[in-house]
Amino acid sequence: MKVKITSIFNDNIKTIFLNLQNPYLLLKIASPILNFKTINPITLPNKWELNKKYKLKLYFFNFLPIGFHNIKVVKIDSENYEIVSNEHGNITSIWNHYIYLKKIDEKKTEYTDIVEIKAGFLTLFVYIFAHFFYRHRQKKWKKIIKENYNI
Repeated sequence: MKVKITSIFNDNIKTIFLNLQNPYLLLKIASPILNFKTINPITLPNKWELNKKYKLKLYFFNFLPIGFHNIKVVKIDSENYEIVSNEHGNITSIWNHYIYLKKIDEKKTEYTDIVEIKAGFLTLFVYIFAHFFYRHRQKKWKKIIKENYNI
C-alpha cells in the first residue's frame, strides 16, 4: 500500500532540500509520536550518507518500545529535489520513503511524502497510522521552517 501526503511549505526549495538531509530534523519532526534512539552508528552524521545503513530503536510516544527501524538513504538528487530511503523494521518489512519537492516560486515549495508499506497482516493498520503520522510530520516541518530550522 502507498500513502501520499502533499503540503505547501513557505520557503525556498534549496533551503528545504538542504535541511531534509539532516538526520536530526527527522528526529525532531517525528516527535512526540515516534522517537528514535541511535544504535548503529552510535551518533548520526550531520548529513545522511548514501547507501549507509542506520539502525535505530523506535519508541511510540517516547516510552513504549516498538522494536528497531532501519534506514538506508539510496537517493539524494539535488537536481530534481528528490530523496529516497529504503526502510524496514520489526513491524514493517517495507517502509520505502520518497520525498519530492517542486518549486512553486522563490518562497513556496510543494513537498510530497510517498511511503510504500508492507507489514503482513498489519499493513492496513500501519497504512492508517502512516496517514496520520505523515500529516503530523508535514505540520512539524512547517513549524520548523517558521522557526528557521532551529534543532
